[in-house]
Amino acid sequence: MASFHKSLGYYISKSAYSWLLLKQMGNEILPTNVKIASVRRGFDQACPRCGTEFETHLHALKDCLTSRATHMIGSLEGNLISKEYDRGINWGKEEEAKVIWERARMLSKEFRIHNLLKVTGYGVIVRDHDGFILGRGGGFKDVQLSVEEAECYAFDESIKLACRLNIKGDMIFESDIAGLVNKINGQQRDLTIIGARIKGNVKALDNFKSTICVWTSRNCNSVADFICKKMCADACNWFFDMDYLTDIDNVVICDTIESTLL
Repeated sequence: MASFHKSLGYYISKSAYSWLLLKQMGNEILPTNVKIASVRRGFDQACPRCGTEFETHLHALKDCLTSRATHMIGSLEGNLISKEYDRGINWGKEEEAKVIWERARMLSKEFRIHNLLKVTGYGVIVRDHDGFILGRGGGFKDVQLSVEEAECYAFDESIKLACRLNIKGDMIFESDIAGLVNKINGQQRDLTIIGARIKGNVKALDNFKSTICVWTSRNCNSVADFICKKMCADACNWFFDMDYLTDIDNVVICDTIESTLL
């Protein structure tokens, strides 16, 4: 695979299979003197343009000066013929391969350092049917959790927050994690450890008049992201209703506007 970098920053990938197909077609179609001599005895195999002893299709495309000039006029880039990729990436070079490996190794170290923190933060938001924020909460777990464990823990905390706000009516639990939604809705068929834990959490849903769990996109939920980061940074648990703290007031206003526009 060869990648060529254009001045505007776009990348074009050209498959080696396409070039191989072109080469095969050239072998069959291009009427080079070598090809003609293979079926016509005594035919001169030399190139009639530059006098080279053998006119193969590679010579016609690459080595013959007259053909090269013709291809350049026809907008066939010369670097494709001469293999001078001054703006490309040659993945076969050992030195560049080492650079790529070093970058990947350093990136792996960064992820490992991040995981060694062993802190998982969460944020929960409660809204009414008009999208108005009734309360929010967050916290952290001083332990490294898997993705499914973190999802389940956040769902459990959202139930506790709704109960703490003394909500007894109809509840809609929203999550942008499709796997969590599927596990909650299909709890009768889920026999995994996480599924068993969700069944225990679902029992608390009896405190509400009705409940449903749906998937929703919350890409603009800036407050939840702010809470998660703050919980991990301060290593604390946090709960507040409509009396927002000063450092979160502006974020709540922006988040309310974004939710209204969705």
